[in-house]
Amino acid sequence: MPRLCAFTSMDRAQKGQSQQAIGRSRGGLSTKIHAIVDALGNPLRFELTGGEAHDSVQGYKLLQAMKLTMKQVLADRAYDTNAIRALLDEKQAISVIQVGKIVERFNITIELSIENVI
Repeated sequence: MPRLCAFTSMDRAQKGQSQQAIGRSRGGLSTKIHAIVDALGNPLRFELTGGEAHDSVQGYKLLQAMKLTMKQVLADRAYDTNAIRALLDEKQAISVIQVGKIVERFNITIELSIENVI
């Protein structure tokens, strides 16, 4: 599993910056803000990671720590993973996640339950 925080080079670590969420990618150094917000956009939880961290890994960790019973979880296709869908089913949450490109490409059908959505 990816680390929660990507550490920079030893030069930066020696200067006391080793705990910063800075990751190296093809575009250079970058940081991602992974956030869960309410319907009004108010932040409920967030995590900073290096730019190379995948959204679904952090999303899973953030969702795992929340009470989601009978709540709707809206997310884009980066969060369309079996692990996240299973977690939402386990927590009895309603997933409103766009189907990923791989699923669309192979015409795989996913049954989504829309019960109790009003």
